Amino acid sequence: MAPPYTGRCFCEAVKYRITDEPLTFYACHCTDCQKRSGSAFGLSSHTRLWSEPENRPQLAVVRPGTLDNTSWLRPVAHVWTKSAQPWFEFPEGVVRYATQPDDLMELVQLWRDRTARSPAPG
Repeated sequence: MAPPYTGRCFCEAVKYRITDEPLTFYACHCTDCQKRSGSAFGLSSHTRLWSEPENRPQLAVVRPGTLDNTSWLRPVAHVWTKSAQPWFEFPEGVVRYATQPDDLMELVQLWRDRTARSPAPG
């Protein structure tokens, strides 16, 4: 699906619009992501919309569940699988990392490879 992508917090007090293509899309199973809360909340719903990596402040890591349309999203990899919930079943054929890749550009390359082969539906 081509941009723009729109999203919002649960209470709809905060809305956003993304005008660029994503660099990648992966599912993180770390305990921080499982419990995370913090800044960039919706005003009354306390929905975390994005985070900004300390070592890459020019990037925004958008919480995909806050997007209005998630039908086109398919993770290219699963990271921190060693802390995934025991009931989670990993999709067949998806790249998995027990922790995370040494070079996070691997996740970007996986996304580029996939979108070059078959653009996402939408």
